[in-house]
Amino acid sequence: MEYVIGIDGGGTKTSCLFYPADAPPPVGRKPPLLITGEGTNPHVIGWEKMQDRLVELLQRGMEKFQIPPSRIRAVCCGLAGVGRPDDRIRAEAKIRQGALQLLFSENSIIFVESDLFAALHGALPPDKQAGMLLIAGTGSNAIARTAEGDIFRSGGWGHLLGDEGSGYQIGLQTLQHAARAYDYREEEGLLSEMILEKMSWQNLREMVAYMYEKKPDKKEIAAFAPLVMRAADNGDKTALRILRTAADELLLHIRSLQKRSSEFTEATPVATTGSIITHSRIVHTYFQQGLKDQKLGKFTPSSGTPAEGAALKAQQLYADYKKAR
Repeated sequence: MEYVIGIDGGGTKTSCLFYPADAPPPVGRKPPLLITGEGTNPHVIGWEKMQDRLVELLQRGMEKFQIPPSRIRAVCCGLAGVGRPDDRIRAEAKIRQGALQLLFSENSIIFVESDLFAALHGALPPDKQAGMLLIAGTGSNAIARTAEGDIFRSGGWGHLLGDEGSGYQIGLQTLQHAARAYDYREEEGLLSEMILEKMSWQNLREMVAYMYEKKPDKKEIAAFAPLVMRAADNGDKTALRILRTAADELLLHIRSLQKRSSEFTEATPVATTGSIITHSRIVHTYFQQGLKDQKLGKFTPSSGTPAEGAALKAQQLYADYKKAR
């Protein structure tokens, strides 16, 4: 049997799906041949480590599922941090080099695109060519596609310039609130005590060393976001404000995309993915209601995962290759 591989390479986690090349499209099906590993954003971990992690993941998958490298026909990798053409070319070269080390055929198709595109392939219903996808996880951004195939993006500026409404920003705002509450510049609610408990700190002043000496990465800052969700579920006013502000920022992504084409209307499908929009009931509800009230689009449950979207793209690439032979 011939196989294709779809990879969703995020900033904190990478999913790798092995799928029969000629089977029905993988989107929406339960993938049995799926493995996960660490994040593979080359601008976070470096190009060499990105290559090493992907090679390790591919090798582990082939061993686990007993798939010889000679049976791999196409690999589509949706990779965080490769929105620019030069980055995609460099990533493809690194992945091809790694694939050859694993004894893939020289004719195997290697295709790299932004993780946004892979997510869009998986999220939109198979019968819908036009639509939008909002991603709200550790970072945040959005992408839209018209029926003619025109692509528009919002966000993708990274955590220093953007990522509004993301887990990182929610986590950072939580720590900032705790600092202000410590100084009596804001009312102290549930969050300060929850931070102390999570970090086993005796005093919130320990945040200074944590932030400026330890220098936590995006994932570690985003790990404070679940505290906000718990506090909000218990009625904490600050937590509710942080989450509603996050939802407003996510709605702004969709509003900005709607301005790009007259084709985008209140009937345009809007799918979502990512830990914040998935696990925060408040963000999800507020966002969904905002779409309706502001006539920004029609909330549509995602049809499939980004890894499934990447596998679907790999299937299409291999089918086109066979037709051209």
